[in-house]
Amino acid sequence: MKPNYDDSRIVSDAGFTLIPLHPYDAMVSVKGKKKQAGKRPLDNKWTTKLYNNVDVPAEAETSGRNLGVRLTATQLVVDVDPRNFGLTDEAKERLQEPEIKATLDKNGKPSDATKALMGASWVEHTLDTPGNPLERLLDDCGMDLADYPRVETGSGGYHIYMAKPEALSVKDSLPKYPGIEYKSLGRQVVAPGSIHPDTGRHYVAVEDAFADFKALPEMPQKLSELIGRSRNNQNWSECARR
Repeated sequence: MKPNYDDSRIVSDAGFTLIPLHPYDAMVSVKGKKKQAGKRPLDNKWTTKLYNNVDVPAEAETSGRNLGVRLTATQLVVDVDPRNFGLTDEAKERLQEPEIKATLDKNGKPSDATKALMGASWVEHTLDTPGNPLERLLDDCGMDLADYPRVETGSGGYHIYMAKPEALSVKDSLPKYPGIEYKSLGRQVVAPGSIHPDTGRHYVAVEDAFADFKALPEMPQKLSELIGRSRNNQNWSECARR
């Protein structure tokens, strides 16, 4: 299995910087433990190193590496991973029942016994369940997913691309919306065409949004309110107006 390097041109042609990642099936040693490296940058100084959007994909194709998209202060990716959405509200309510609560581990987390006791009522959110975190975020911010260029990730989620004010830094995540991260300057996401190390599936840009990568829509003001954190300690709304 190989990455589809032609697909990465969707973002490189739009002006995004591609960076080399490890091959999707690579492993690295971290504190004596082997960990998957397919989503990790190849270079230690990847945040500041100069890259060329011609050479990087050519070298990646030769070595079978994945590619990443390095984000700037004016770019935002909402990274949606349904695997981390957590339980539905109904399942969370059942966790409070005394009999079930007694099966939680010492850290208050569900154990195998908890799941067994809950049986069919143990239901985790997916993109299809009503009230899932992405649905709530879109509703709360007045967003329509179809308005934003996006990539279907190898884990079954989305990378949703949009523009943001340069002076506005953002929070990594919000407890209200588990499974969703907000990535900008100093972060990178796996590029379309690359392969997810866990699932072996390709990251695929959604076709009806191809053209929008070249002219990113602005992030909604409500989303700015939720995740904005100005780098120079100004009020988020002042930054959003710039």
